[in-house]
Amino acid sequence: MWPFFMSFDHSSETKKKSVGILGDGQLARMLAQSAAQKEVEVEVLSLDSDASASQLFPYFNGSSNDRSSLIAFAQRHSVILIENEFLEVSLLKDMVEKTQVTLIPNRDAIACAQDKGLQKKKWDELKIKTAPYFFLDDQPISLFLESLLKKHSFWVLKQTRMGYDGKGNFFLNRKTFFEAVAFCERAKTKSIPVFAEKGIDFSHEVSMVYVSSENEFFNFPLGLTYQEKGVCDSVLLPAIAFGMDPSLEEKAVEIGKKVSESLKMTGVFALEFFVDQGTLWVNEMAPRVHNTGHGTQLGFSYSQFDAHIDVAAGNQLQKPEQYCSTFMKNLLGPDEVSGDWSSWTPPAPPQGVFLNLYGKKEVRPRRKMGHLVVLVEDEFSVVEERVLQYETLFWNELRLFFKNKEKK
Repeated sequence: MWPFFMSFDHSSETKKKSVGILGDGQLARMLAQSAAQKEVEVEVLSLDSDASASQLFPYFNGSSNDRSSLIAFAQRHSVILIENEFLEVSLLKDMVEKTQVTLIPNRDAIACAQDKGLQKKKWDELKIKTAPYFFLDDQPISLFLESLLKKHSFWVLKQTRMGYDGKGNFFLNRKTFFEAVAFCERAKTKSIPVFAEKGIDFSHEVSMVYVSSENEFFNFPLGLTYQEKGVCDSVLLPAIAFGMDPSLEEKAVEIGKKVSESLKMTGVFALEFFVDQGTLWVNEMAPRVHNTGHGTQLGFSYSQFDAHIDVAAGNQLQKPEQYCSTFMKNLLGPDEVSGDWSSWTPPAPPQGVFLNLYGKKEVRPRRKMGHLVVLVEDEFSVVEERVLQYETLFWNELRLFFKNKEKK
């Protein structure tokens, strides 16, 4: 059954909740939905009563960038979860020391996840395969980029911080040389280090979601992922049901255990990989529930959100039972569509296609507005066509809605 919505009494502002979530977006919303099913009370930290999570669940008015807000929020809870890793670690340190709250994941894991440069060094330390890389230090940018292109024809330039969903990355080749120089210069003005990662001629991208607690470690199956302009577009789960070599799953589990032990991970985390001729190259990590794990909401007895809440609440973890393979499709705002869509009613999805909208007031290009999940019980081509036809209808009707709105 799709997660249902339950709202707690917002007036009980002084009552200490068991779990607090730093963030108010779709991941916080889905975590809170799972918590509601389990009768675990949660509260989110938010400055916006109309945000994805705070419009449905209790929220504490404050910012995760503000020290006093963090401390006041943490004093109300025994456990704090994060929705994203782009948080000031020094503020989290103060929060934990002042309140003795349990932070999931720990600060070291958050620090590693939010800095891609630290991640690359961690993969080297653990002897995990990762694409070769070079840091842009104090040398002239043009000379650095020229030296790269003499070694290899294609590189990915990455800012070490604040990069996600394709943001903070730039593809370097001979044709993009001058734009690459500008990319590095912009990062330099923001005091954000840049490194160059050798382009991997990969055949597929995959990811795995793991669950780690004091006494247990397990994983959901490897997922086959597809990206569009650096943003996750769709996921097939499990990957081996769609032709991927089962040995890749074994390798991904082994890598996940190494990362979990080294960073002392708690709760749910995810790793993304490139696949090249049977070899897994680790790309990036997320120390939290992950977009590529949304298919677990429908295809399994126990979702990534259930697991994360159970770890936080100290509940008994369950080993997920897979019902069926799933196809998850993100609903990404089209390039030419933007505006307030809160008064629009989307078309009903076809039978068997589950629609999860995130409650965001404004649609914007490339913004994650929701996702579709379907059980793959027939030939995948048939299932895919049904989902893509609905996605086309969904956005076409929204375009018509905006067009009619302009005429009024």
